[in-house]
Amino acid sequence: MVRVKNESSKELLKNNLTIQQDKASISNRISNPRNIQPIAPNNTVKKIMAVAFIAFLLCGVFIPFIATSYQLSSPGSTNAASLHTKDCSQVPLYLCPYSSELANIVPPQSHSIGRFPNYLDKAVHPGFISTPKGYLCQIQKKTDLSFKECEKLVDEAAENIQSEMPDTYEMITAPSEKGFGILISTESGSPLKVTFGMDARKITNQKKALQYLEKKVLNDPDFFEKGEEELIRTIKKTHEIILEKLSSSAGKFRKDSMIVRDDQTELTIPGLKKALAEKGGTNEDKKHLDSLLRKSVKSDGSLVIDIKKINAKEKAAFSKIAFIACPHEEVENKITLFATELKEMAVKIKAQEIDPIAVAAYVHQQIGNIHPFDDANGRTARIWMNTMLQLGGHKAVVIPNDSEYTEAVVNDQKTPGTFTAYLEEIIEWNLQRKSFH
Repeated sequence: MVRVKNESSKELLKNNLTIQQDKASISNRISNPRNIQPIAPNNTVKKIMAVAFIAFLLCGVFIPFIATSYQLSSPGSTNAASLHTKDCSQVPLYLCPYSSELANIVPPQSHSIGRFPNYLDKAVHPGFISTPKGYLCQIQKKTDLSFKECEKLVDEAAENIQSEMPDTYEMITAPSEKGFGILISTESGSPLKVTFGMDARKITNQKKALQYLEKKVLNDPDFFEKGEEELIRTIKKTHEIILEKLSSSAGKFRKDSMIVRDDQTELTIPGLKKALAEKGGTNEDKKHLDSLLRKSVKSDGSLVIDIKKINAKEKAAFSKIAFIACPHEEVENKITLFATELKEMAVKIKAQEIDPIAVAAYVHQQIGNIHPFDDANGRTARIWMNTMLQLGGHKAVVIPNDSEYTEAVVNDQKTPGTFTAYLEEIIEWNLQRKSFH
């Protein structure tokens, strides 16, 4: 259960139920009243106008490695073109919603890829490029701003802030869990989000995690012939590396139930009611939410929500506000089932019997939906998504827009399978980026 004060605070109160402000480990931004003054222009940055806000970025995703590739088998009459089909008769039943959403916009591949692209170590968080110093630079989805150019902009912005406002520089670059974000204007006139103060160990850990998966999974042709226990150990080890020296829960399954909400929903009674109204809640939904809240209010004015005591109609209404992950007692069993599915799908990918894009989408969403860990579920999901893409011959992807990614995750929780179409579009966008080649 979780205690939420009946006031306008955004404080996360944690008891037996953890409410994690996450979107499969996604960012939270809250306006910051402090203003940063414009900074003098230089060659590349015509003017840097700082509009201060605190950017709560829960980092997570991809990184590069070293390895080789191997030929995917093509048994019998199976061929790559046959993978793109809405016919579910040839795929496992659980994968059908994801397979049937394929739009055939990305050509099928015939080789696995054992080496991750060398730029992926810079794509730590959806929508941003990271630098070795822990700075984040927003990806420009409609322009082909290279990682190198983006890194240069961030470094020059930092130099200008340090020169013109040393006190401000010290404040915004101080290491923190969530970092400090500003908006800058570039020569092109388009605003660019930059975040300082991120813990650079997250970048290092991401790189180590993908190097681990590259060696352990992508370059071991017999990996998926091993038992489910080995797959589970590998998933846990991935998480352990991601949170190395950052969390005591690294590599451990959660021991609490969990609700995952978006960054706009306040954990208060008025906030929950407002969120339901904004998200299209019906009068019937409002009635059931009121019922849940009435029985959850305690004598001290706090709110205690016990998800084990929520009835079906209350859960349906509450699910329009936040995603309710499975009870922590079910995590072990669900991960074991997922490992069995993962093993089956990987064998079929290598035999070219199912499409790796559908598999990657399913893997991403299953890890996110089970939410097996207290933190970094999103990073873990995206790393494994990219691993399955490369197993099937598609280069790992950079996610260009955080809010669109979040929307795709939430939509798939409502309508399983829809994340496939989103992932196809992201693969196509990555292929079109000249700076990625």
